[in-house]
Amino acid sequence: MIIQGLLNVVKFLINIIFGWIHLPAVPDQIVSIVDRVLLYVKSGLGLLWLFVPFELVKVMIPLVIAVVNFDKLYSFAVWVLKKIPMLGIE
Repeated sequence: MIIQGLLNVVKFLINIIFGWIHLPAVPDQIVSIVDRVLLYVKSGLGLLWLFVPFELVKVMIPLVIAVVNFDKLYSFAVWVLKKIPMLGIE
């Protein structure tokens, strides 16, 4: 309940900040290309699940993304820790 209230406040603030921006509609050609790419991805995942269990894929994909982006995650974590004045990290 508290989290939902906080998310509603964030949504309200984002609507206030960006509410005046009106984006044009996406062309039909782009929508069809995105739909086709998503269809190919879903087909590829079905082929992957023939060889690797779905539960393993659900666990490993976030881990692979975290390992690939470790340098960015480390830089972000250090930046956050530098913002805390008690720790004194240089």
